[in-house]
Amino acid sequence: MPKRPCSIAVTPDDKTILCGDKFGDVYNLPLHASESSDLKPPQDAKETPKVFKPSASELTVHTKKNRMTLQNQLRTAQQARDKPSLGFENKVILGHVSLLTDLKYILLPADQSPSAKSRHYLLTSDRDEHIRVSRGLPQSHITELYCQGHTEFVSKLCVPDWQRDVLISGGGDSFLLVWRWPMGSLLQKVDLNQPVLEYLQFHSQGFHQSEENGAQDGLSNPDKKSSPAEITDIAVTGIWAMQHTAGEVTGELIVSCEG
Repeated sequence: MPKRPCSIAVTPDDKTILCGDKFGDVYNLPLHASESSDLKPPQDAKETPKVFKPSASELTVHTKKNRMTLQNQLRTAQQARDKPSLGFENKVILGHVSLLTDLKYILLPADQSPSAKSRHYLLTSDRDEHIRVSRGLPQSHITELYCQGHTEFVSKLCVPDWQRDVLISGGGDSFLLVWRWPMGSLLQKVDLNQPVLEYLQFHSQGFHQSEENGAQDGLSNPDKKSSPAEITDIAVTGIWAMQHTAGEVTGELIVSCEG
């Protein structure tokens, strides 16, 4: 990939990979490499792509500033010539102005779609608190709406298989937000601090007991963990939807955090 990938998804037809990178771009890649001649190295010198060549030279540039500019131009031209071909199709289909964190490609069924038609959508999130809802391929450059409600970066998105019009998002603001994303409406805001603190308080007796034992033994722990009262920030690092089919369809969420 041209830049560092951070999230991938596969379209429902299992033919296309969508890859987001750290620079905010989403690429459209074929799942199976194409054998077309378009990706092969040019055989004819006339087909060689043009590379920028400065009109100036060391003989025509005299000032120090202009000489440094010329050297940078020559270095950039050399890097362009040395850059290897990827060898596969890659096309930018949309971009964020900040670091992209997660993406989901959703086939929304007709009974859950506002238009009463089955449609594809691309959901993307970034570090600027944005969740963008775009149309599916090949119209991913068209933005339908934004889901705005986070106050810190958005790190993870989750769409349960049993309810495709519901989105659960989490990030650095210690909350899970539940959306009816086709309308951009916020359904619920779940505070993660409370269950995490309850869990830590439940185990605080063992925490304090280990501290007391260490003090009695004259031992100190340089990697001492924070006590429950000291934990203030929680960031979501993963969200998974688990479906149960015993009787009626129900589900649970598994959320991983760090803080």
